[in-house]
Amino acid sequence: MNILLLSTDIPYPPVSGGRLRVFQVLKELSRYHRMYLISFLKNPDEYEYKRELLDYCEDVALVPLPASLPGKYFSKYASREFQQHIDDFLARYPIDLLQIEHSYMDVYRYRTPKPGGLGKVLIQHNIEHEVHRQRIAYEWPGYSWKEKLLNSLDYLRFKRFEWNRMGEQDLCVMVSELERNKLLKKRPELSSRTVVVPNGVDTEYFQPPADGGRKPLTLVFTAHMGWFPNEDGMLWFYRDMFPRLTDRYPDLQVIAAGKEPTAPVLQIGNEDRRIVVTGRVEDMREFLYTGTVFICPLRMGGGTRLKILEAMASGIPVVSTSIGCEGLDTVSGEHLLIADRPDDFAERIIELLEQPDLRTRLSGNARRLIESSYGWKGIVERYDAQLQERFGGRATEAWTRR
Repeated sequence: MNILLLSTDIPYPPVSGGRLRVFQVLKELSRYHRMYLISFLKNPDEYEYKRELLDYCEDVALVPLPASLPGKYFSKYASREFQQHIDDFLARYPIDLLQIEHSYMDVYRYRTPKPGGLGKVLIQHNIEHEVHRQRIAYEWPGYSWKEKLLNSLDYLRFKRFEWNRMGEQDLCVMVSELERNKLLKKRPELSSRTVVVPNGVDTEYFQPPADGGRKPLTLVFTAHMGWFPNEDGMLWFYRDMFPRLTDRYPDLQVIAAGKEPTAPVLQIGNEDRRIVVTGRVEDMREFLYTGTVFICPLRMGGGTRLKILEAMASGIPVVSTSIGCEGLDTVSGEHLLIADRPDDFAERIIELLEQPDLRTRLSGNARRLIESSYGWKGIVERYDAQLQERFGGRATEAWTRR
């Protein structure tokens, strides 16, 4: 098939969870189909990566992200230039299927000369309005009454928009059974048009290090530090858990690795030499292979966390909140440790720091789970089977330019 993918952000380099998923699915689907990509570009310096994407795509268009309108969750993705590229691609190429990344990207018209029209697939990385609700609730005390009213109205408007968009697709893809069940509770009539395609990990790229050389007393948190739930998690950990840990281990080090750290995250790194804020990292394995314990102290979010999958694939034991590992087929005490209260979270970290046998057992079980259920190749093969069943066969002429 000829598949046109519409993305909120350039998927290469895959330096955040959303980008990583889009890139891996794009790469694996390109083994069987002719792929086309139209994506927003948030950083003009990344235009150079178009050539890497052309290794997997027949054609790529990158569109500068326009300035957003205040008080609108999804207005920043409404772009005349983006619409022009959609019109151009649909006129020039025999597109069979649209794959739309995120509900707020489905604000365009899709005019095609193809008889019978286009198949449409919506990929729900999260149930986005739930993430917005969590953020509004967290920031509520600091809002003026006017801001509270505007944010509440915008949230309700976007919530209605998103439920409608999920119901208007030929196929809606959720990243976990948990989120699929949330959708079907609201829209049970969508059962036959909703499937789960979980997040995954490159099991060849992320592997436990051969030498096992991990630094003692080193905690690692890899995340897009500009994404509010990650910022909140890092600040919560520093405020409510880090003092308890450093009372016991004065030489404890925490590495917060990820792009676009916010000013508050940078500030804690400047104030305390034991907090290392790296900024953008080309290869997270540098930290996943040398840390003692991976932490995921999230209090909000949606979908599933690729950071945990990468950690488990890399053989570093994980301590997470329930929300942090939500939607993953993991069991506390078997694949990782789960704690939601600050004292409990710190205690689980202490257990792993002091019990090497527990670290070995959890990391071994976690790696086996990754290999059996979360490799990208198998995930996308199963997704491709769904596409073939619903929309037709693979391209008759294999594309071998890569």
